[in-house]
Amino acid sequence: MTIADKAGVSPATFYTYFKSKDEALAAAFDATLTDMTDDLDRLLSIETLLENGLETAMRIMVRSVVRGFARD
Repeated sequence: MTIADKAGVSPATFYTYFKSKDEALAAAFDATLTDMTDDLDRLLSIETLLENGLETAMRIMVRSVVRGFARD
């Protein structure tokens, strides 16, 4: 099954948006990292660190990163 098939579009439509599979992969990776960065900004706020402590905040952060990579 091709990437276009999995996305439910024709290969022509896929290549309208992306010049190559590598470009599509880079875009997906960028979106994943952006989402993780947003989550980490929220999880590592000074308020969260003061409320939970550093060790708990780090545990929460690691779980969030693992879930993000497992999902995406």
